[in-house]
Amino acid sequence: GSTIANSDRSPNSLDQTTKIVLHKTELIENDYKINFNLIDTPGFADYINNKYCWIPVCDYIDTQNRLYLFQESQPIREKMVDHRVHCCLYFISPTNKGLCDLDIKSMKEISKRVNLIPIISKADGFTKLELDNFKYEIRKTIKEFNIPLCQFIQDKELLREIKNELPYAVIGSQFNHDSNKRGRQYKWGYVSIDDDNNSDFYRISSLLIKDHMLDLILGTESYYEQYRSQLYNSKARKVVGFPVDDSVNIKTDGLEAFCKSSTVDYASIDRFFMEMNPIFVDKKQHLSKKFNEVIGVWEHNFREWKTALIKKQKMCNEDIQQVH
Repeated sequence: GSTIANSDRSPNSLDQTTKIVLHKTELIENDYKINFNLIDTPGFADYINNKYCWIPVCDYIDTQNRLYLFQESQPIREKMVDHRVHCCLYFISPTNKGLCDLDIKSMKEISKRVNLIPIISKADGFTKLELDNFKYEIRKTIKEFNIPLCQFIQDKELLREIKNELPYAVIGSQFNHDSNKRGRQYKWGYVSIDDDNNSDFYRISSLLIKDHMLDLILGTESYYEQYRSQLYNSKARKVVGFPVDDSVNIKTDGLEAFCKSSTVDYASIDRFFMEMNPIFVDKKQHLSKKFNEVIGVWEHNFREWKTALIKKQKMCNEDIQQVH
């Protein structure tokens, strides 16, 4: 299983863009082993210009789907490695002001690709009433902007339960080896994160690992099939010379579509996806604007030089006439 968590980092971090950091581990319980990957995203929304900070996250999810699709197309598939992302834990800053525009845009884009679960970080900074109001505002915004959360989970009762409880709220903690407890020590006492009155940590762990891991994996299969369909559709469009996006409808079903898409290699599709990447487009426009500005400066200089030469030639002609 793979889970993405966007870090709640300090704005003074030296990182300049959203980075992808992969942590691999094994979960073993009752002789049952699970390979578990946690993908951290340091630098997410930490800087002045966060215009496309979600793009590296979306690119990583798409890349893992594309790698899995490539393995599926091989003649021998016994040793396939599945690094697809099954869930994204989106941490919301405890500002008590609801979701910002960046949160809304990021959640809308990420939720198109993976099961998205919003979580309020550092929830111990709220009173019970403040936390309930903050959760209500977030749920209201999610509904208003139609942000899909775990939309491919088949168990409708589970999906309704998740949406009613979201966003979850957690607090930072340390593991005490002496007491074998997880919690946080304050001057006035000790707070256990396993207590539902203090934190939703137990609910999250139950959702991800204990009770509903299979539901999240099956939901990921639906996201993958959606991506797979879009990729083959893009390959077919490339063959017939149509735009790779969905601006023009073409028939891409059946054997005809398969034959068309098979003539396009994955490198070409990667190049087209890169050219459609908002960061690439933005940089291209910026460089084009800068190039035009430089050309404009040189053209202005050339016009001034030409004017000066014409003026000097005129003066020389007048001097020659005077000599004659």
